[in-house]
Amino acid sequence: MTPQGDLLDQFMPHGQCFMWQPGILWLHVGSDLFIVAAYYLISASLFYFLYKKADIPFKWMFVLFGLFIAACGTTHLMEVWTIWNPSYWIQGWGKFVTAALSFSTALLLIPLLPQAMALRSPRELETLNAHLQGALVDRDRAVRTLEASQAQLLDRTKELLHRQQQLQRLSSELLLTEQRERRRLAMNLHDYLGQWLVVAGMKVAQVVNRVEGQAKENLHDLRTLLEQSLQYARTLMADLSPTALMHAAFADVLAHLATEMKRHGLTVKVTCEDRALRLNQGHSILLYQMVRELLFNVLKHADVAYATVDVQLTEETLLVEVRDEGKGFYTEPLSDERDAGSRFGLTAVRQRLEAIGGRLEIDSILGGGTTARVILPLTEAPSDVSCTVPKSYSTTVQRSAAHDPAQVRRVLIVDDHALVRQGILSLLSSHVDVQVVAEAASGEEAIELCYRHNPDVVLMDINMPGMNGIEATHQIKKAFPWIKVVGLSVNTDSHIVESIKAAGAADFVSKGSVAEDLYDAVRA
Repeated sequence: MTPQGDLLDQFMPHGQCFMWQPGILWLHVGSDLFIVAAYYLISASLFYFLYKKADIPFKWMFVLFGLFIAACGTTHLMEVWTIWNPSYWIQGWGKFVTAALSFSTALLLIPLLPQAMALRSPRELETLNAHLQGALVDRDRAVRTLEASQAQLLDRTKELLHRQQQLQRLSSELLLTEQRERRRLAMNLHDYLGQWLVVAGMKVAQVVNRVEGQAKENLHDLRTLLEQSLQYARTLMADLSPTALMHAAFADVLAHLATEMKRHGLTVKVTCEDRALRLNQGHSILLYQMVRELLFNVLKHADVAYATVDVQLTEETLLVEVRDEGKGFYTEPLSDERDAGSRFGLTAVRQRLEAIGGRLEIDSILGGGTTARVILPLTEAPSDVSCTVPKSYSTTVQRSAAHDPAQVRRVLIVDDHALVRQGILSLLSSHVDVQVVAEAASGEEAIELCYRHNPDVVLMDINMPGMNGIEATHQIKKAFPWIKVVGLSVNTDSHIVESIKAAGAADFVSKGSVAEDLYDAVRA
């Protein structure tokens, strides 16, 4: 017999237990079939729900539940099958699979319970949602408040920037006003005190040779005091407003500054690629002030006695570099009011520099020295002072022959101070071989009188309003090459002497020594 036959011989269908009575048999069959349908429907619905809700938490647990319920339905289906077919081994294995699934699900469900219990209920979610809505309202209100504050802050920032620009303009105006006042004081010293001292010296020189004894010694002492006073006045004028800023090349301006710093104990080496570079007066004053402040900072803080100033010129910018090998410092912004106040001069000049598009860069290493770079855009061409001859005297006067040296020298005196002209006239009037043919109070008038009188010698004051002596000398030598020009000035700085000679002057005489040197210069 076959194994199947053996099974059939060993077991009997489950319906035999019901004595094949239709009532109880179909009661069990119907109930099991409804249970099977319900289990399978639940499992199918659960799997469909999981398919549609891909983001549901603990999805794997729902899958186990679906398999467990389907397995339970299968056991009830086997209950119906075994009523007529005694396949109890298959039924047993089906129950074993159902038991494994159910027990595994139960074991895995235990550690999952705390997490499941932490899930919010619908009512809690509604409460949280209400709180969230309130928080969103508060956030929107805060955003609007923040936007209003931001707009107010922006307005205040604009106002502060406007005030800062005003302060920068005021700082620049203060700097320029300071320079104008320094220049005015220097001009007053030159035009009044300096000229009075010169005239007093000339008067004393005229008298000193006419007296003898103690009176002559007293006059010599007086003249010495006048010369010392004139020298002190020159120093004051140079400190207040160096004449190099008005007439000299920028290299000469820095050379004058180096001379000034030498008096304070700091040796400065100036290097300039273009020795003939000339800047407009505003740029020259600005750079002079900034380099001066930087050098004084070196003198006060670097603890060295040597510094260098290097000037480099490109087509668009001018770079002035001030370098020392001193103590150096940290380059963080100043926070101490006293430090900021002590550097007000540099701050004011720096703001003026930034106002015209320039900038100041400072690199410093503690113990390794400091390098400051002043970078200035050259928006204007370097200044080149020129002047034209008046139209009414545009024709060059021709001279027939050079004068005999033994003949009388015909002299034109040019000075904007009448007292000085009178003093020079008194000095020259005692010499029979010198004749003063005219006097001029300005450069323009000097050119006009040269056309009228054709003098042999022009005594030319350098500092005059309008056309100065350097410009006038250039025009006179252009129209009258044979006329000799002798420059006169209270200021004896080298750049002044070089400038007047470069314009064509044959000689230069300090107004402080006209009594001794002027006649010899005229005859020479």
